[in-house]
Amino acid sequence: MKRILTYTQIGLLAAAFLASSCEREKLDDVFAEGQFKSVSVSMPKEVVVGTGSNATLSSDALTLPVTINFDAPTSRAFVVNLSSNVDTIQTLIDNNTLPAGTIALGEGDFSLPPVLNVPIGVTSASFDLVIGRSFLERNHGKNVALAVKVTDAAKGNAIKAGQNSTVLTIKTGEVLTADDVHLVGFNTQSNVTTVSTFSRGSQDITVSIPLVLTGEAGSPFTVDVAEAPEVVAQITPQHELIPDAEWSIVATNIRFVTNSNVATLEISARRNKLTSVAQGGKMWAVGLKLTNPSRYVLNENKSSLVVVFNPDTFRPYNDSGPFRVLGAIGATSPMIVAAEYDYGGQGISYNDNNSKDGDANFRYPDGVDVSADYNPRSVIGWTNAGEWLTYSVIVEEAGVYEMNMIAGANNADGRYKVEFGSTVVAENKAATNTGGHNNQQPHYSEVTLPAGRHIMKVTWTAGNHDWRGIVFKRLR
Repeated sequence: MKRILTYTQIGLLAAAFLASSCEREKLDDVFAEGQFKSVSVSMPKEVVVGTGSNATLSSDALTLPVTINFDAPTSRAFVVNLSSNVDTIQTLIDNNTLPAGTIALGEGDFSLPPVLNVPIGVTSASFDLVIGRSFLERNHGKNVALAVKVTDAAKGNAIKAGQNSTVLTIKTGEVLTADDVHLVGFNTQSNVTTVSTFSRGSQDITVSIPLVLTGEAGSPFTVDVAEAPEVVAQITPQHELIPDAEWSIVATNIRFVTNSNVATLEISARRNKLTSVAQGGKMWAVGLKLTNPSRYVLNENKSSLVVVFNPDTFRPYNDSGPFRVLGAIGATSPMIVAAEYDYGGQGISYNDNNSKDGDANFRYPDGVDVSADYNPRSVIGWTNAGEWLTYSVIVEEAGVYEMNMIAGANNADGRYKVEFGSTVVAENKAATNTGGHNNQQPHYSEVTLPAGRHIMKVTWTAGNHDWRGIVFKRLR
């Protein structure tokens, strides 16, 4: 019984196998290569992209759909290879096929997929050519072009003879308006700026200069900055170049971060140098020039800058500016502190004719003798005849003032003179014996002060007293 069932099963299996083989033969007939209709692949000879095109513009790129055509609906999916030839464009320009002035896209200016996947049942398919926006903006108003070629249509499909490539011409003046062009430049009203704000180090000052990108910000990019002495000569010949050893650009490659329209350039300069006046009374200046933005376009009207340093800006010791002499009748001004003399160094803001006594570290490397006995530092000591100090001051109102010279000495030998600019307001005044240098006491006199900004100069015509500072009070 078991054997009969086994033979029956074998017979059934054989019959099923024969039936399956017949069906497979039918299917093989259906899917045989000859049953698939091949298509012919072609590209238009030229595509001109301008007003009304279906290109998409972003902050980073122009995306351009490019269409490949087939002479019949595709009967199955396949791939076709894509390539570009940048040399073709120059050849077409040379033989006048393309107008003179056309710019060929370079290898780094665009991206192109290596293959196009063609689906079943279509008469055309598209791929995206992506062109960097910076390239288009740098060539705004010109035509730019690229040759694209199709090869190796798979699965028996063919490339139509003579229609295997296209020349894409993009009219940048139409796909981009003038307002669409991003511009990188100095964020200043003119190409000359006079420094008014800065940060201070022990010997140097650092000036921050803003840069700006117009238009919608996108991916990060950089722009270089270089010293440009020729800019000073061209734009502001009335100023003098700061010697190279006295200043520097902190970083010559400036980075705009993602989605930011602003960046900052910093330059550093020796403060004492800036407080001096160049030959002929000229102010010091440096020239700067932006170059080589990694993206976008330089604003030619804002790519050069002259930075001018008014010595009056850098002389005051305090960041708040010059000492102020109050002009209201009866008003007593804050003390002009002796140790807070102007910046500028020996021969400019002070004259000290002996070694540095007192606190050797205070305002190093200045040679002014500042007593270490007071915190904060305020008192100047070890005074000698011929030594002097200067202070930037603003007198609010011209008039008669009480001048209180706060000084201490163990004898009556000290003498001093006070000048406001070229005007001597106090001559050969005595510093009386106060019983000791550390016992500074008021020394009053009436002086007439001119209004405005001045350099106040205190000179010791005979030394041997310590000096804390001067207080002015308006009398009339």
